[in-house]
Amino acid sequence: MECDFSELSREEETELHRSKKKVKENSNIGTVGAHGDRSYKDKLLGEIPGAFAQAFKFSDVIEAAEDSDEEIEELSEGMAAVRLSKETKLLIRSKWATALIVKVFGKSVGYHYLHSRILNLWKPAGRLECVDLGKDFFLIRFGLVADFDFVLKNGPWFIGEHFLTIRPWEPNFKPSLACCSSVAVWARFPELPIEYYEFSVLKKIGLSIGPVLRIDTHTASEARGRYARICVQVNVDVPLVKSVLIGGFVQPVVYEGLNLLCFVCGRLGHRKTNCPYSVRAPVPEPCPDAPSGVNGGKDSTLVREEGSQPGQSAEEYGPWVLVTRKRSSPKIGSKRVDGTSFNASRSQDFYPVDNTIKLRSRTHGTIDASIIRGSLDGKRKTRNMSRSSSPRDQRPPDTSSGLGLNKVRVEETHQWAINLKGKLIIVPHVVLDQIKANPTVIWGWFDLEIRQAWSFIFPLTPESRANPVSSPNRPGLGGMEQSMVEISNGCSTGGGEQDPLLEDAARNFKGANLVRIGSLRRDFRKKDAGGEADCRELHGQYGPQKIDPGVPAQLSVQDCNLSTGVEDGHFRACGVSDPGDESFSDADEGDGMEFIGADERTVADLVNRHSPAVLIITETRIGGDHAKEITSRLPFDGVIIADTIGFAGGIWLLWNSDRVDVAQLACTEQEIHATVKVRSSNLSWLISSIYASPRVAERQVLWSNLVHTASLHHLPWLLLGDFNEVLCSDDKFGGLPVNFRRAFNFKSCLDMCGMIDLGFHGPRFTWSNFRELSALIQERLDRCFANSSWRTLFPEASVHHLTRTHSDHCPVLLCLDKSPSLMLPRPFRLQSMWMSHPSFSAVVDGSWLGTNPLQTKISVFTESAKVWNKEVFGNLVHKKSRLEARLRGIQVSLASSPNSFLVNLEKQLRLEFLDILQLEEEFWAMKSRINWIVQGERNTNFFHTSVVVRRKRNRIVSLKDNLGNWVHCEADVAKLVRDGFLKLFTSEAISVSSSIWSFSGWHVGLSEVEKSHLVSGVTLLEVKEALWSLKPFKAPGPDGLHAGFFQRYWGSVGDAVFKEVSHIFDTGCMPEFLNQTLLTLIPKLRVALPKLVSPLQTAFVPGRKGIDNMILVQELVHTMGTKKGKEGYMAIKIDLEKAYDRLEWHFIRDILLLFNFPASMIKLILSCVSSSSISVLFNGGKLEEFKPSRGIRQGDPLSPYLFILCMELLGFLIHEKCEANLWNPLKVARGGPAFSHLFFADDLVLFAKADRKNCCHIREVLDTFCDLSGQKVNMMKSKVYFSPNVKVDVRTDLCLVLGFNSTPNLGRYLGFPIHQPRSSSHEFDFLLDRVQGKLAGWKASMLSMAGRLILTQAVTTSIPSYVMQGALLPGKILHRLDKVNRDFLWGSTEEKKRMHLVSWGKITKPKRFGGLGLQSAKAKNLALLAKLCWRFKTNHVDGWANALRKKYLGPPRPRKCNFSKTWKALKKGEDLCDKGSRWVIGSNSILRFWYDPWIKQGNLRSLIVGPLHYEEEKLLVKDVVVNGDWHLQHLSFVFPPSVLSVLQATPLRKSSVSEDKLCWMSSSKGDFDSGNAYCLAAGINVLDNSFRGNWIWKIHSLPKIQIFLWKCLLNSLPVSSILAGRGLHISPSCGLCNADQESILHVLRDCYLAKSFWHEYNYSIFDPDFFSSNLDTWLQSNACCSGMVPNKGYQWGTLFLFGIWSLWIQRNKFIFQQVAPSSHLRHSVEMLVEEFTYSGLNCDHTKTFVVKIVKWDKPPDRWFKLNTDGSAAGNLGLAGCGGLIRDWNGEWFKGFSRKIGPTSSVAAELWALRDGLNLCLLHHLTAVIIELDAKLVVNLMVSSNSFNGENSVLVDDCRELLTRIPHSRVQHCFREANRCADALAKRGVTLPQVFCVFDNPPPDVSVILNHDILGLSSNRLCIAGSSSSLLV
Repeated sequence: MECDFSELSREEETELHRSKKKVKENSNIGTVGAHGDRSYKDKLLGEIPGAFAQAFKFSDVIEAAEDSDEEIEELSEGMAAVRLSKETKLLIRSKWATALIVKVFGKSVGYHYLHSRILNLWKPAGRLECVDLGKDFFLIRFGLVADFDFVLKNGPWFIGEHFLTIRPWEPNFKPSLACCSSVAVWARFPELPIEYYEFSVLKKIGLSIGPVLRIDTHTASEARGRYARICVQVNVDVPLVKSVLIGGFVQPVVYEGLNLLCFVCGRLGHRKTNCPYSVRAPVPEPCPDAPSGVNGGKDSTLVREEGSQPGQSAEEYGPWVLVTRKRSSPKIGSKRVDGTSFNASRSQDFYPVDNTIKLRSRTHGTIDASIIRGSLDGKRKTRNMSRSSSPRDQRPPDTSSGLGLNKVRVEETHQWAINLKGKLIIVPHVVLDQIKANPTVIWGWFDLEIRQAWSFIFPLTPESRANPVSSPNRPGLGGMEQSMVEISNGCSTGGGEQDPLLEDAARNFKGANLVRIGSLRRDFRKKDAGGEADCRELHGQYGPQKIDPGVPAQLSVQDCNLSTGVEDGHFRACGVSDPGDESFSDADEGDGMEFIGADERTVADLVNRHSPAVLIITETRIGGDHAKEITSRLPFDGVIIADTIGFAGGIWLLWNSDRVDVAQLACTEQEIHATVKVRSSNLSWLISSIYASPRVAERQVLWSNLVHTASLHHLPWLLLGDFNEVLCSDDKFGGLPVNFRRAFNFKSCLDMCGMIDLGFHGPRFTWSNFRELSALIQERLDRCFANSSWRTLFPEASVHHLTRTHSDHCPVLLCLDKSPSLMLPRPFRLQSMWMSHPSFSAVVDGSWLGTNPLQTKISVFTESAKVWNKEVFGNLVHKKSRLEARLRGIQVSLASSPNSFLVNLEKQLRLEFLDILQLEEEFWAMKSRINWIVQGERNTNFFHTSVVVRRKRNRIVSLKDNLGNWVHCEADVAKLVRDGFLKLFTSEAISVSSSIWSFSGWHVGLSEVEKSHLVSGVTLLEVKEALWSLKPFKAPGPDGLHAGFFQRYWGSVGDAVFKEVSHIFDTGCMPEFLNQTLLTLIPKLRVALPKLVSPLQTAFVPGRKGIDNMILVQELVHTMGTKKGKEGYMAIKIDLEKAYDRLEWHFIRDILLLFNFPASMIKLILSCVSSSSISVLFNGGKLEEFKPSRGIRQGDPLSPYLFILCMELLGFLIHEKCEANLWNPLKVARGGPAFSHLFFADDLVLFAKADRKNCCHIREVLDTFCDLSGQKVNMMKSKVYFSPNVKVDVRTDLCLVLGFNSTPNLGRYLGFPIHQPRSSSHEFDFLLDRVQGKLAGWKASMLSMAGRLILTQAVTTSIPSYVMQGALLPGKILHRLDKVNRDFLWGSTEEKKRMHLVSWGKITKPKRFGGLGLQSAKAKNLALLAKLCWRFKTNHVDGWANALRKKYLGPPRPRKCNFSKTWKALKKGEDLCDKGSRWVIGSNSILRFWYDPWIKQGNLRSLIVGPLHYEEEKLLVKDVVVNGDWHLQHLSFVFPPSVLSVLQATPLRKSSVSEDKLCWMSSSKGDFDSGNAYCLAAGINVLDNSFRGNWIWKIHSLPKIQIFLWKCLLNSLPVSSILAGRGLHISPSCGLCNADQESILHVLRDCYLAKSFWHEYNYSIFDPDFFSSNLDTWLQSNACCSGMVPNKGYQWGTLFLFGIWSLWIQRNKFIFQQVAPSSHLRHSVEMLVEEFTYSGLNCDHTKTFVVKIVKWDKPPDRWFKLNTDGSAAGNLGLAGCGGLIRDWNGEWFKGFSRKIGPTSSVAAELWALRDGLNLCLLHHLTAVIIELDAKLVVNLMVSSNSFNGENSVLVDDCRELLTRIPHSRVQHCFREANRCADALAKRGVTLPQVFCVFDNPPPDVSVILNHDILGLSSNRLCIAGSSSSLLV
């Protein structure tokens, strides 16, 4: 049965709207009722069925009769009457029939805290609503009667240790009149003898106190013997029973969870100060020296009033009646505000810390962003802060001697007392009598502090009253002779075992020295006062700082094991006291900081809303007694207060001790470090609360302290607070640009600490100055960071920026727990690691057998894979644990009784374990979405942390609905998401049908030939090529299968896939199950796109680049900036709202018809689009799918092409307006092209004249297009930029017409900042932000140098390189990029600098020149700008290049000052472009003969000495070329032979026609070579071959070992001799053997450790000079050795590499960790080699060779065969070429040879081919087979792609000549079949003339010719699988 919920009341809506915390509600979406599945604990012994309902009389609830109000007659004066009928009452009360009224007894809780706790406690199957009634009463309404009955009939219920009172809802309930007469409590019976642990006896004992509700399960099962525990009902109006007389002994009773117990009357619900059962007796004037709490002190004596029960005295109740939680260890902690201890630990279920709120107080009426400040009376009071005394004077009693108590003699004539937590507690005589009667019973023995207090019981004397908190060894205790009670040391203190990491941290912090800033401030004050301060300097990373000589440079933090500075129950955290520093001095009223009442109310409101376990308040500006006074009123019982400096700073750390234990470790003015232990768990972690000083120098001190703190512990670490610094430009809005030096120092500190930003939910900025928009500044100053350990410990932790109300900072909420998540189905995902399993292929093959359709096969495979994963593959974690356990057991057995079976089994299990590690790494790598990987390194921890960070970043916690309300409940968020997408993909039916379209000017469409190509069938090769074009594991399809699956198992699945694809093309229908676009359609469509799509659309069209439009936008905006006069222009940046998703399907159909697509193709495309079904993945779960009625899916390969085709209509509409002169476009320059729009997919920029006519037609075009297509312009995000000459009032009017806002800055377009006038150099700061974000410090700590190298390369290639290709970055940005990269590579930061063993100049060289392949930012920027210049010079068609030519190279040329930044960047790369390129001569060349670079040596003039004739100096190349040959006879001088040979080797066009064109000299294809350009920009000599270590990168080894070898060859391994040679003051001797010089070779070979290792192997058979060769030779000869180690399955080279690596590791462990070298070094090295070999990382793709029989074959009948060859003596050596033509009988027809000169072998081959083809044409041969042994030349001939290389003249001529031969084939042959041509080519090298034709074979060729005619063959060793020929 479900209840009918009505609408929320206005009060409920207000409360829910006011809260920013996520409401943790359960919904019936994906949830299962929890009541039916009770936990094992709930089913244990101890439950008494019906006891709870019977005790509280819930079973007697009877519905009250409803009477009408018709009989009401008498009314008093001033009273009105509302009469309700019985039916009305029944109606309004019926919906509350299943409601309960609840209240947490003894604790005030907030709405959201209670709501979340009862959800976890009751786990309702239906909906549950909570209403705050006030007075701590709440109304709980259930959606299901079953939930209501379950809660009512079960119980009792507790929130923590506090009883949750419940009662059914009753009419006319008023919280102010409600009362609670009885509660349920847990009573303990300490040391109850074990024989009484019988159920019936325990129930009888419990009945002596009250009705028994439940007996603790451990008690009922006799599992616990320290105390019995019974839940009973007690009456709050009757004093508690404090002891039970059982037989002949008195059994004490203590109670749990009672906060409001009066120690006077013994009743619950009030304190002794407000006891209604007692009166205050008058007392004489108190002595001023008497302490509070003692007669004669401040408190009045409480006298029990008459009528109290006999036998009850005021002294019989005390703290011993209550359970005080146990401490885990005697460590420093704070005190409760009432003087009781709070540090404790429980042994119950683990509940993580829910929330941590960080607040800030305010100054002069405004709360200052993360904390609260001020005096509560509203006035400033003059106060002096008193320093605490020395920590050594306030030590707690020594407990090191165990639990034995001091000997005390009890004298009846004295009163006795104990000093408990700073309070004087008088011990009544009745208690002493009970202890005397049974010394084994002492109340509170289970609590450490109470036990310590009992151990020093003392008689009350005037001295002890006056000094109750003095040392335990004070007078009065030393003379006590006899112990009242002795407890053995075996009694448990409840502390348990201390975490070793926690102990290490506490020990390290104890001796740590964290710098305080008080002395710095004092020094500044002395200087300001003009005094001569005798100062000394504090040197550090940030320069010298002056400090006071009277205070140590580094002040010691107090001992973490001493309870120092306890003042009135507060923990005063400070360092060494400084009496001379008065933090609070006399001041006038209103100065400084006031913590007013509103601030305290703000804190209380936040606490009530979010119920935090820990509260941090920063910048309190309050200390001393006033701080303690304020914190005592806050709802927290633990507090640590950090020092303030004057009226600045201050941190308060407060917590609830019933949820967490907090122990201070260290404290300065800017930081509090403490350990946090979650109750009932063993999880301990470090929390650091931060308030960074506004002063830069003092923040540097904080950064140094944090780095030092990181070295003191290995705990999970949470770092949070106000850092007063931003990390990147995205963290700031307005004001001055971010100071990147300060931001970099902050980031360096975080990197050294290994911190990960926890992110945030809510507004980005946490601080605002609340100014007008023009002066508004917002920053993100308050942040939360954590190291990877903490992030892994709390993966669901989330940070929330709450509403900023009273302060200029917003409160920050940190939630550690995970909200109740929906049980959504998880989609199937293929794991790539499955493919590594040997049996997975059988699963695939078995699923794809038979003739079933593809849908069935995929379904069968999915189910089979799930079963196989569960039964065969198994859980990686469990398998890993089992293998570890088995290995541990085997190793234990081997230690005691070794045998061969165990040895072999261990080896087998180790291999299995290595396999598991490999799979685990692969699993997390795929989940992390990391696109780079360092193979062979265990990066599992890195990948796992990346997954945690990524999951948290992608998790959706809350969303804002259309009304602006935040939705927090996960079920509601999921519904909001699905409804939003459903609405988005639902057609609104507002677009116009194509029947009313009238586009008479539309002339673009497919031709009939192109249409026939589109509808042609697909081939198997097309399907396979389309599939292989996808990245293997980038993104899975809806079926969970990646493209890599189909690629890997194509042999099994290929036929089924091709069959399905062919069926789809034949029918034109896409099956619903296969709702992914057909990939083979894309290549067909891409071919037609350049014709169909306008040049102004550059997205997704082959050959077009987005940077082209970026350049045009930059130039057009630059032109606008120079506009003067009356005619102004505007640029409009249009944002289309969900452009892909709003596209109407019928509009797509109409556009395809408009482009003349064939009907069958339109049907197929629309089937692909409309057959899709959408299922939203929400936080990893799959929501219910739905069918869309419009839109195309992003990520679909076809969608981009359909979208840009649809956008062509918008371009056409704009073009029509421009043709009609209704839209005036913007010209880039006078006489230059005009542009009205530029498109890059949905990034639109429009340009027009700034007048009303243009604005009206722009609005009309946009409206028309939106009506037709279904698109919608986002009016808020679209912006208009006006040229400076447009007046402000005109701008306002035009913006009203357009509906867009005006902007002074268009921001970034396609990732590039658009340069406007007054652009700042800081516009590129975002690059630094993004690079620093990718190269986070926590990543550096988890990766080796090889991993950091790969990551650095990936980041620099993807982020800065994109912007560098179109902009010249400022020098400081380039310098900082280099610094970030090199610091990350070496793991160096500003705080902790590491030696960079190799200079950055060497590292940034290519690997072949001795570097690591990284590139310096400046040289890379120049190289990419050279590429831009290259594109400009070689591109004569694209609009951007023509626009630049018209603007800057055409008349009139602009002045230099008017050059745009883009043009300046292009000109910056021009010199480099000219240096790396040269001209290729065209058919009618206009190149300057002497001065243009058209030869490889540069220009011809540089080769000639002497002056030139005036007329000859102006010669062009075409002037000295006739019919494709050089004619130099007209020159006035003769060229020297060297120059003539160069000219002779330069080919000229004879058959083809082409213009002069540029080619890049180092590229074989002539295209731009970025690598060569970088070398030229960096000044690297490309001919330098001095580095002899290129073999490093060719060997098969781990990347980290390759880096190690690289360091060795560069003599940069940090051994002692090298470090000493670089200026470090260390001994150069060896630390292992004390040799004089520790060189690299010594460590790896000559040291005693290395020698003993190498002598275990027979190294001489691999390297006879093993111990005598130098380092380079020794490394290369052994590392590259492929010989197999005897009796082993691996090579010597592999063993050698792991051997030197292990020796280096052993050396470092000995030097830095004092770990002796392992005696099992050989065994460990061999295991590493086996792992490397077994894992397949060393798989050398060995080439298999076969012997082939090679001979020359005769051509077919009536065919001729042309064989050609070229010969060159090295690169650019003397060359010749030759060839011959033979008939179909093999007989000689013609032969030739040519002398070429200095050229390459490829050019010689092309020379020969051209000469041979010309010879064939000369003799009119019509059927020719062309055969040559140069495969590159063959490929050039068969390819249709244009060739731009230096040999393009020869290639073009050969291609042209081939077309003139009617029947020709070009094929490859081996050299053995081309020996005749080879002989003729070699003859050409020494030929006396340039060219010679042989009618008969020369004598040396005749012999070879006869061999070929006879068919004699030769043997050739060939690679298996290679083809002997290639036919065309």
